[in-house]
Amino acid sequence: MHRVDGGPAAAGLALSVTDDTGNTVVVRARPMRIVSLTLPTDEILLSLVDRSRLLGVTTFSADPALSNIADKVARCSLQADANTETIISLAPDLLFAADWNDAAAVRQLRMPASPCTSWRTGSPLRQSRGRSKGLRS
Repeated sequence: MHRVDGGPAAAGLALSVTDDTGNTVVVRARPMRIVSLTLPTDEILLSLVDRSRLLGVTTFSADPALSNIADKVARCSLQADANTETIISLAPDLLFAADWNDAAAVRQLRMPASPCTSWRTGSPLRQSRGRSKGLRS
């Protein structure tokens, strides 16, 4: 992750992130409409950013058998449907996907208005934390 010249509109925040698939995403402003389609990014994001900035997390995150954040997710309506049209209708300004998400859907979701970063399942936690640092509220 490194800062890039985002010009005046960036308000001091411009980050370039290369994801696990080699895709480079430039985030020019603080993400305010975030959708996560992976349990690890659900857990990281809920600890880093204000819930008001999260439009959706995976349904896995509400399952206490799988998730460390099930109690937090149960108290709010954050579960996102992995349906492409639903995600587009949410108009996220940042989307986190996994390498096991449908590749065609992820390609469709990679739009300039909605940067999408893909994470490899099983990435070391320190690597994931490093990529997420710039999103902290």
